[in-house]
Amino acid sequence: MIYIGLVDDECEHLMKMRTFLLQYEEEHNTKFSIQEFHNGLNFVEDYKGDLDIVFLNKLEKAIRFAKLKVEKELVLQTEDRFLAEQDPEL
Repeated sequence: MIYIGLVDDECEHLMKMRTFLLQYEEEHNTKFSIQEFHNGLNFVEDYKGDLDIVFLNKLEKAIRFAKLKVEKELVLQTEDRFLAEQDPEL
């Protein structure tokens, strides 16, 4: 099981990401547990350290996440384009 967090303030983007992940899950015979956060503040307040991958739509959110000092995979997204960046300094 891979635990994934989606952080975006637009429901349409969350729905699109969830759809992509569910399609990937089916095509690659893997299992995801997906948790949605509707804004960066909710994410920072509610994060329990249990996610393997976090999809973020803004750099500011990534910076706040990095300040939590958690070693995770961050995926920064802008609209329909995605950039995965793993930082060992987190």
